[in-house]
Amino acid sequence: MLEILRIDFQAKKPELMSIGIGWFQAIIGLPEHIRHDKKVRTGLRCEVGDMEADDRNFAVFSVLKPSEYALHFAPEKVTRMNLLGDFSSQNSAVEKKLRFPGAVAVMINKVKYSATTSGLYSEEDAFVSVMYLSCSLQLSPRAICQNIREHGGQLPDCFFDPSHYLYHAVNSESIDGCIPRHLVA
Repeated sequence: MLEILRIDFQAKKPELMSIGIGWFQAIIGLPEHIRHDKKVRTGLRCEVGDMEADDRNFAVFSVLKPSEYALHFAPEKVTRMNLLGDFSSQNSAVEKKLRFPGAVAVMINKVKYSATTSGLYSEEDAFVSVMYLSCSLQLSPRAICQNIREHGGQLPDCFFDPSHYLYHAVNSESIDGCIPRHLVA
């Protein structure tokens, strides 16, 4: 029988914040011809943890200075995902109703771990959330994505497009998502 993985997400908070800063800077630092964004991005709002635990085993934090919208949408995404029993907030995303992707969950040894991010484009929020789970659970980003999909969670199309700047990092078999790097050569 597999051992239940017990992670203290509050203790991991500084590491998670560092990961978030690194990926945020790597993403917003991409040249305009690769990442088209006219908005000023100021930071991320994130939650990572075991949302089903009786002991509130999760970390809530900001990376840099997220907008008021990011502060609102991060908890909305994960709450909607959990209330609907989904493994991705993309399953219930409706942009016109301001319901966005960005929260994802995995089931490991009968424990549901989730992460939500807000402050970038929706597919980038989902990407950062995948990286948080990858680092926390010591599983490759590809394994995290496979677990999400095995449980009916939808992922952004760009995760499957080899020409997209997030593709290679999110499809990595390596457990190096904790080390943000340049997304393009």
